[in-house]
Amino acid sequence: MSHDQKFSSEKPIEQIWEILTPWHQAKSKAESSISEAVEKAATSGMLDIQNELEKCTEERNDVADVNQKLIKNHEMWREKVKEAKEREVASMKSMNEWVLDLEEHVLQLPSSILCIVWGNRRMSRKTVKKAKGPSTYEQCMLIR
Repeated sequence: MSHDQKFSSEKPIEQIWEILTPWHQAKSKAESSISEAVEKAATSGMLDIQNELEKCTEERNDVADVNQKLIKNHEMWREKVKEAKEREVASMKSMNEWVLDLEEHVLQLPSSILCIVWGNRRMSRKTVKKAKGPSTYEQCMLIR
């Protein structure tokens, strides 16, 4: 039997088509199902990656906000420390001036006492000249 005879005589084309059509449909359905499953998995994976990216972006933004607040807070405290140091320096200067002023008054105290006494005329010129310290009759007259 020749090839042409065998092919044409054994089964008519309609029978072959009837056999191949369900197989072809099953194959198409399987390919379609596989394609849908791959697309679904890819879409799901992409959504998971996108959600993770959004989460990371949100966390990064939160960290950036905290960092900005810390920087502002740091600058604020740096300024407060600077102001406190300036107040301390001014206070120390004022206290030093006050102490120097007190020392000056304490040094003038004997003269003031002698001037009070001299003003009351209870001391003579000799007593004023014999007194220890920087006081003199002339100083008493300048203080008045």
